[in-house]
Amino acid sequence: MISTLVNRFISPSKVRGQQRVRILEKIREVDTATCCELERLLKICHQAASARISELKKQNRIEETGEMRLTQYGRPAHVYRIKEK
Repeated sequence: MISTLVNRFISPSKVRGQQRVRILEKIREVDTATCCELERLLKICHQAASARISELKKQNRIEETGEMRLTQYGRPAHVYRIKEK
């Protein structure tokens, strides 16, 4: 209940920024990850994880490794890593 009330006062852009940071930190921690893995590890919904990954790719902060892994549903998924500068 309290977290719901607090979230009402946090701007959507701030939430998106926090999610991007969490995704970057998690990829650094685990080296590589799929969207599905990040959803599970960070406990965020697919739509949020996918959108933040797209934003981070556009910002050239992460990149696809060229590898694919199967999701928990048996579907192939791109693997992402931190992009080296």
